[in-house]
This record gives sequence, structure tokens and C-alpha cells, in this order.
Amino acid sequence: MIRDIIKAVFNGRLEYSEHALSQSIHRDISNQEVKQAIIGGKIIELPSPAVGESDHRLRAQPAGMDRLRSKAELRMTCHVCGGRLEDKLVTYTIEHGGQLHVFENVPARVCRQCGERYFADDTVGKVQGAIRQEREPDRFIQAPVIDYRSIV
Repeated sequence: MIRDIIKAVFNGRLEYSEHALSQSIHRDISNQEVKQAIIGGKIIELPSPAVGESDHRLRAQPAGMDRLRSKAELRMTCHVCGGRLEDKLVTYTIEHGGQLHVFENVPARVCRQCGERYFADDTVGKVQGAIRQEREPDRFIQAPVIDYRSIV
């Protein structure tokens, strides 16, 4: 399974879940650093989860899964619920550096069943680069902000 992941990196087929993309931006871990860690076998970070914290690790399908389904089917199957994935253009938002960044028309593979979104590594690199380079936005929007405490 690890060899398949390394091959995916070399063949440009590495994908990030939406959560992984957001965490890479928040933790300032570049797409290139992730690839180097996978290929070089180095661990970027192995957090010791405290109450309420996530444990971020590389996860693989159980042994033998690739015998049950073809590799093409695995690429089109959601890792969360097993649903089918379809290519779509989505809006990706993230708060970073005290600002809300909205990316429109982002290519993603989206699960028809649970809505989990997966982004190709070149897409992740472009989103990370736009945030790091503080790219001039194409347009600005106004967004309402509601403090939850004001509605309880």
C-alpha cells in the first residue's frame, strides 16, 4: 500500500481531503513538503492528541482491499463512506491570517453520498500558493458575521 502511495506522488495522483488541505494551510506545510515526507519516509508531525485534538496520520486501506476492487474503482470511491465520487467545481473557503479566503470554481472529486471533497495535489499547491503569496483577489464580497452568543 505504501508503494501505491509513493507511485501516486510520482504520477501526480496524490489527493488531499478537504480537512488535510485546511490543516496544511493552517500549519504552513507545503504540498512539496508532504510529497518529500512520503517519498523520503520522514514524519512531518506526529501529534500526541489531547482531548478535543485531532490525530493526523496517513491512513491506508486495509490489506487486500485492492484485490476486492480495481484501482480505478478505489480512485472513484469515498474513503469516508464508500460512496461514488464525481468531478465537480466547488467553492472552498478557509479562514487564515484573520481573513476569510473564498476560492471559487475549484476542481474536486465529491462524494455523492456524504459530500466529502478530495483535491488533487496540483490544486492544493495552487490554493496554498495563492494564500502564501497574498494574491490579489478577483473580487471582494461582504459577509454577515453573527456571534453565536448573541443568538442563545
